[in-house]
Amino acid sequence: MVRIGDLKVDVLAKCGPPLYEQYVGERKIRTPWGYDKKILEDWIYNFGPTDFIHILRFEGGRLTEILRGERGYPNVD
Repeated sequence: MVRIGDLKVDVLAKCGPPLYEQYVGERKIRTPWGYDKKILEDWIYNFGPTDFIHILRFEGGRLTEILRGERGYPNVD
């Protein structure tokens, strides 16, 4: 569905809004012109008890890592 390198806007279009967004921190990247900061954040998705929690890590607006957590839980409205 989503792949490493996808932009946040593409992930949002494919998966919808996450259950939770978490600011993780910042990473300084050295460039030929000095330093650049990239924001690190996680988007957490719960697809219910028949699937796992998915944690999508973004760095500078691009998907860099896809992690699987525990089994999801039913949505309670």
